[in-house]
Amino acid sequence: FETAYRIIKSYCPDAQVGGPDWIFDGEKLDIRPYFEMWKELNLYPDFYSVHIFPYVNQAQDTFFQERNMDPDFMMNQMYDIHSRLKALDAPERPLYVTETTTILSNRNAMNDHCFRATNVLRVTNLFQEYADMICFWVATDRLSLHYAPPGVLHGGSGLMSKDGIPKPSYHALYFLTKLSNELLDKGDGYMAVRNSPDSIYILCYNHKNLIYNYKYEEENTVNVYNVDSLFEDNNSMTLRFMVHGLKADAEYVVKRHIVNRDHGSVMDEWRRLGFEPEMRSNDIDYLKSVCIPRIQMGRKVAEEGRIYLEAQMQPHEMLLIHIYK
Repeated sequence: FETAYRIIKSYCPDAQVGGPDWIFDGEKLDIRPYFEMWKELNLYPDFYSVHIFPYVNQAQDTFFQERNMDPDFMMNQMYDIHSRLKALDAPERPLYVTETTTILSNRNAMNDHCFRATNVLRVTNLFQEYADMICFWVATDRLSLHYAPPGVLHGGSGLMSKDGIPKPSYHALYFLTKLSNELLDKGDGYMAVRNSPDSIYILCYNHKNLIYNYKYEEENTVNVYNVDSLFEDNNSMTLRFMVHGLKADAEYVVKRHIVNRDHGSVMDEWRRLGFEPEMRSNDIDYLKSVCIPRIQMGRKVAEEGRIYLEAQMQPHEMLLIHIYK
């Protein structure tokens, strides 16, 4: 670490050099030796980094042998590392989640499903209190093409398909780019921010947990035909909001961006084409053109500076609401 740190800084003094990409598994990881080493070197990383996955190690010679089905397991890992850093009185540094994902397999239809998109939003919502940056694995399915089967999708962990078609998880990250500045409120299934005095975004999601028996599934056998049987429920959800602090009696545009099984989901669009394995270039172009969020627009008057909104959401749906003048 010392050698790499000093070489990088000698060429690029402003570069941030951090680590060590801890893979956390509750009591099994002791971070104290790292700080003892850094203290001895009088050289601390510019940021601390950690990998967070919903898996546990059962023995030293196995890697992510068993999936933990507790929906809060990843959040508990995040809280654990944060608590340990605080208990050690460690030098204050940003904490980066440099790698996280829902499914490790690159042959699992969950990666292509709307489930992964809502999970991206849920993880971001839960982690933002403790993490200064979150990196989701990985950008494109081209990373895992060495034995890809024919067809539009093969369960790869990319945000885009091998042909560059955006998956719902891609749209989830795009929606997140709209959230900045002042956090107004957050809760189970939503985050609300004010980007300017006359611009408010509310990002909603109806996430569904996996059934407990999923832990016994061979993850590379989850395909487009059985994926929908692996969720705890298939219930819709209604969220209601009262937006305050608007200009009294002013008219606002309310714009909704919707991604669900009917709009913006490449897996479901491919399903409507019969999961045809031999797609021509014009077929791929068609999928690129339709795999986008649906947009709805309307106007509301802020009576006494308030607007009431209701969001009725399908299972696995994401909804970005923009209120602006």
